[in-house]
Amino acid sequence: MNTRLINFTFIVVTLMSFGFFVYAGSSLEVGKVSRLRSPVTILEIGKRAARELKQGDVVTNGSSILSGEKGFAIISFYNGHQMTVSPSSKVLVAQEKKNDPEVVQLLMGKIRASVRPDLEQKQEKFFIKTRSAAIGVRGTEFQSSFNPSNSVTTLLTFSGKVAMNKVDEKSLPSAGGSFDVIKLKETLSATSAVTAKTGDYAGTAGEKMVAPVKISPVQLTLLKMSKEEEEKKEIPKEELEKEIAKTKDEYAKIVTEKEDKKEETKASDIRSGGLVDLATGFYIPPTEKSEFDKVTNVFVQKGDIGTLKGDGSYVPPIGLKIDALKGFVVDEEKKGKDSSELAQKLNGEIKKQILPVHIKSKLEDEISNPYEKYYRHE
Repeated sequence: MNTRLINFTFIVVTLMSFGFFVYAGSSLEVGKVSRLRSPVTILEIGKRAARELKQGDVVTNGSSILSGEKGFAIISFYNGHQMTVSPSSKVLVAQEKKNDPEVVQLLMGKIRASVRPDLEQKQEKFFIKTRSAAIGVRGTEFQSSFNPSNSVTTLLTFSGKVAMNKVDEKSLPSAGGSFDVIKLKETLSATSAVTAKTGDYAGTAGEKMVAPVKISPVQLTLLKMSKEEEEKKEIPKEELEKEIAKTKDEYAKIVTEKEDKKEETKASDIRSGGLVDLATGFYIPPTEKSEFDKVTNVFVQKGDIGTLKGDGSYVPPIGLKIDALKGFVVDEEKKGKDSSELAQKLNGEIKKQILPVHIKSKLEDEISNPYEKYYRHE
């Protein structure tokens, strides 16, 4: 046999073997699908096509999960954590070794997670990263969203504390790997990082960041009580009022703790007590007419900034729509005589969160969406 042919065959076999071991090493089982509503697909390392995800399926390191408009998946990790992938969301799950922290790359949409605290080591057990933020969790319940249109990442803490910092997407390597976790820890221990406590919203879009600010206790209560796996039904008035009172008590407790400990935290320069639109990632603060409640440390809204649905999702004022790049725009079908003025006023409130329109080049789109470039979904 020709010597060159033998050498070429040896190289091909070696490379194939190396590839096999890379994939084998990447097939660590990290959890299972405990509940699901279709459509949800999963793309695993080494596969060139996504498949339909089913309840009871195992989720392995490096898997990419995509939910449809009405689909969701609850992932129960083997270390006790739980994550809900909401409708119209895409995540990549990574855990290099057993007992290592999970790293979830949120590519679009929203996730909600409950992370079991590590009482012994007291360190981050769960990380999230997007193109504009890094989030680290030791033990709490929270939700996070990412809008790829404007690169806005939001964090909303239901209980406990969550660390967050803005990042340059090029500064963090891809999910999966010890270096990745080390880099995330460094980012979250930097002086620029913030800590979001119960009821806090924090948001980041590139170089812009909203320091933690308490949202309306009504919205926090509705969001906390609403879960993807449950049927959307109206919460009885008495039950809702009781839960809102509990939320206000938690807000008041945090105020007292800060005073007792004489804590100095990074204060937001926008009014607390506002509403969050999770679709765009924008926080809409109360107007200047609002009254400040010293007990809960939030403003009580006086003026029209929008309303809430029963599940806690934001509804713009009648006559307006909210756009991920433009902010508030007039709804031509429902506009009133004051709609344009109100849109301008509300945009003034969220102007620090609005980014200039950025049109991606073809090359940039390919780099930021490698799965869409190299894999197809079935």
